[in-house]
Amino acid sequence: MVLRSLGACVLIAAVTTGGTASNPGDVVPRFLLSATAATTDDEVALRVVRTPRLPLREIRLYLVPTGVAASIRSRFDSRLSFIGTVPASRHARLVFTVPPLEPGRYALAYWCRNCLRRAKGIGVQASPKLRVTAETGEGCPTTKPNGNVPPVARGSWTGFQWHGNGALWVWLRPDGMLVTNALGGEKKIWVAKECGSGPLTVNYRTLDTPSAPITAPVVSGTLSGYDGPSWASRMSFQPGCWQISGRLGDVSLSFVVQVVLGNG
Repeated sequence: MVLRSLGACVLIAAVTTGGTASNPGDVVPRFLLSATAATTDDEVALRVVRTPRLPLREIRLYLVPTGVAASIRSRFDSRLSFIGTVPASRHARLVFTVPPLEPGRYALAYWCRNCLRRAKGIGVQASPKLRVTAETGEGCPTTKPNGNVPPVARGSWTGFQWHGNGALWVWLRPDGMLVTNALGGEKKIWVAKECGSGPLTVNYRTLDTPSAPITAPVVSGTLSGYDGPSWASRMSFQPGCWQISGRLGDVSLSFVVQVVLGNG
């Protein structure tokens, strides 16, 4: 992973499609990003440089394709990719991992309670954008675990590491492989800090030959010894390159794996 230095920070203008703050005394948040271009798995630093007068609030942050940004009306829109949260305080900082996104230009969207007009569900920064570029080289662009650990995690699985965004997490192998049973079956464990809105949904699709997503059955409460909510998604694969995406309310987490059949 590559961390883009904050020494080259780019100011993101505070023009939004989400409107102004709810009260005249409030101000629209404004942020600094450490890069204008990145690829999947890169780490990009974000810093708050102007904050609404709501110091005890949390700002939730997302990436959205610029071509659809003007049509986003809610933080629960599936076209938003959640990247993390940051306190509503000046100089607060977040380092996020760029999720597996289609190459293109993305705007930074945000939400925090009472910092938008009541009729506006989401704020979207106008310029500049984060340009997501394709990874170079051939092969499956597998996701490397970023080491983001749940706050109440206990234990681990041998050979796996945590990957997450501060609200939703999974265990991944460092080599990017997903080894199924002999029939292609796999049970993936997900954990969250809070339940959020609605159930966890998990979709997966092959990247070798692009296809429609498959919805996985999800069972809740499957990780013993974890204080937060947890789930297991049961999936069936063929060997190849696959993208798996989970969504819990406005939180999303996606990753790419190289699937191989196991012997068991």
